[in-house]
Amino acid sequence: MSKKKVNYNSCYVSGEVIDVRDAKILGEGETWEKIQYKMDIEVAENQIVTVEVDKGFYNFDGSEKQQTVGLETICREVKRKVRDGQGDMVNCNCKIVSNEFYSKGELISQQKLMMDFCNREKADKKITPGTVWKVHVLIKEIIEKEDHIEILGLTNEYMSTKSIKGGYITFRIYDKEIIDGFNATYKIGDVAPLEGEVRQVNEFKEFDVTKLEDLEMLPETGFGSARTKAIEENKRRAEINKQRAEMREAGGKIVSETYFEITGGNEVLAGEMLEETPFTPEAIEEMEVKIESDLEKSRVRDLNKNGNGDMPF
Repeated sequence: MSKKKVNYNSCYVSGEVIDVRDAKILGEGETWEKIQYKMDIEVAENQIVTVEVDKGFYNFDGSEKQQTVGLETICREVKRKVRDGQGDMVNCNCKIVSNEFYSKGELISQQKLMMDFCNREKADKKITPGTVWKVHVLIKEIIEKEDHIEILGLTNEYMSTKSIKGGYITFRIYDKEIIDGFNATYKIGDVAPLEGEVRQVNEFKEFDVTKLEDLEMLPETGFGSARTKAIEENKRRAEINKQRAEMREAGGKIVSETYFEITGGNEVLAGEMLEETPFTPEAIEEMEVKIESDLEKSRVRDLNKNGNGDMPF
C-alpha cells in the first residue's frame, strides 16, 4: 500500500492585493517561455508579504501548463489597492525556497515565497487574511541570539521520480515557551515537521551618499569612439548625481525583511517514517550535492563576468 501523499513544503498567504510589480514574459515564442512577477499582499494591518511567480508556460511535450495560464490571468486581472483603490482578496499557495548565488564575489542568500496557485475571493467563500506555513526540516544548526534562536535547516522544494531539489532555510523563534519546547523536542540531525507564520519587520536605513560619485561632466571633444565614450560617461555621471539628489531629499528608506517564525511542530520523523520521503540518506545527499554544484556554477559565472578581484578565496 502506498503512503499518503505528503506536502513537505507549503505556505499559505492570504489577504488584500496591494500591488503587482516587475511583471515580465521571458523567452516569448520559445519552448522555455515563462512569466515572472511579484505580488504584495497585506496579511494584517501594516503587514505586507511579497510572493513571487517564476513559471514556464509549456510542458516537455509542448502542451500548455494550465497552472501558469491561471497565474498569468491573476497578473493581468487582479485588482490592486495602489491602482484601483481596493485590491482583491486572494489566497496564495506557495513554497518557501532558498535562492543563493554569487554577485561580484559576494555570496547572496535570499529566502523567497514562490507561488504555485492563487485563488480570488468568491461570494460563497470568504478569505481571512493571514499566513501559515508547514515545512519538514532537517535541522542542521541551532543558533542562540540575544532575543531569539535561529534554526538552519535543509528543506525540500520538490521531489519526483527523476529529480529532487532542496535548499537551506533559516527559521526563528522568539517566544520563550516555544523555544523551551523546541529544545526539549528536537536536536541537530532530526527531521522535524514544523509550522509557523510569515512575519515582516521594517527598518529605516539611512542612505550613504558618500558612495555615489559627484563628478562634473566631461567635455565632449574628439571624434568617433572617443567622443561616444565621453557622451556615455556623461550619461552615467548624470544618473549618479540624480540618485544622489533623490537620496539626500529622501534621507533614507524603509527596508522590509520577511522571516519565518516557528510556532509549533510535530514528532520527529525517524526509521520507517522516513521511507519514500525527501529525507532518506540518499535523497539528502542528492539535495546537498546539487546545492553545492549550483553554487559552484554561480561562482564560476560570476568570476567570468566580474573578474576575481573581489572573490573570497
